[in-house]
Amino acid sequence: MKKTVYALVAILILYLFSVTPVWSHDLWISLSSYHPEPGEELTVSMKEGHSFPCGEAFEAGKLARIYLIEPDGTEKTLPILAEGNRKLLKPIKITLKKQGTYLLVAEKKSYFVTKTTTGTLYEPKDKVSGAISSYYSEFIAKAVFTVGKPFGQSFQKRIGAFFQITPKKNPDLLHAGDSIAIESSYKTEKCEGEVWATYEGYVPENHSHAHSTHVHSHDYPLVLKSDTHRDALIKLSRKGKWLIGSSREIPYSDKKKADRYMLKSTLTFEVQ
Repeated sequence: MKKTVYALVAILILYLFSVTPVWSHDLWISLSSYHPEPGEELTVSMKEGHSFPCGEAFEAGKLARIYLIEPDGTEKTLPILAEGNRKLLKPIKITLKKQGTYLLVAEKKSYFVTKTTTGTLYEPKDKVSGAISSYYSEFIAKAVFTVGKPFGQSFQKRIGAFFQITPKKNPDLLHAGDSIAIESSYKTEKCEGEVWATYEGYVPENHSHAHSTHVHSHDYPLVLKSDTHRDALIKLSRKGKWLIGSSREIPYSDKKKADRYMLKSTLTFEVQ
């Protein structure tokens, strides 16, 4: 009898953890310069973690696609190559002569995550035994940068059926102290999303809450929401590199395979 009770308690604990949104480390596009001159070599890399803008290198095999959208809307696919024993993404070297504002897009491979009574498996719920809960993860990262003088509307382009964030103004036309409106959308339709932002040089706060011995870390200086009627308005309080992200959780289309979608998008740019 006691063994049965212990087993039920263990399953309940696993369930409570599984229904709480658990996002993977942040993923973002990192550039050697967000304001290169025409003909200047630019290095593109992918970073993850919680230490923006440095981060850690990302595995090439986890990426589905990286591509560049030029100021006139022309799309160019960039190579995904692995290097070293860990098969990390090899930094991409590009040289652009055309002036204007560009959009870089990186699509991460989507995958299932299923919590079971014995652990976590990266399979749909109907393919494993002892499934407690399951979600399907989708992630897209963007970066806006300008070669020479800023112009063009590529920074506003929505990408396919992804959940994503889009700046309503060209970040390269803004300065420290200005604000930028961020729109969350899914399948090209405006939607709600939890939006957060951080900047180069921000140090997460660590403190204890009243009546608790737990030390809580605030990873982001700004956390707010957007919805179908309101964009998230972020004040760009200082110069330097910025990382903005948004997340959303919705029911999955096939309940046999997963309970929900876990959707996330990030955007990087630099304020002069």
